[in-house]
Amino acid sequence: TYIVNDVNFEEGPGKKSFELKNGDKMSVAEYFYKTYKLKVCDHNQPMVVIGQGTKTINIPAEFCLRDGVPDSVRNCGKSMR
Repeated sequence: TYIVNDVNFEEGPGKKSFELKNGDKMSVAEYFYKTYKLKVCDHNQPMVVIGQGTKTINIPAEFCLRDGVPDSVRNCGKSMR
């Protein structure tokens, strides 16, 4: 579970790349296929930007699910604290 910091409409998973520890560059689309066997359908879709510690991670929107706090918890003040 992650908290969304931003949505990147400028660079899709086919354009956005990052550097691996060995110095090679890889696109986000290539990374998701090689790591998770998930093929990106639209290389120009927006990417969800999340923060994990000091890292910024870009996830293709098609691989994200929206989740929230269930009503049973939201309606109980003690649980929300």
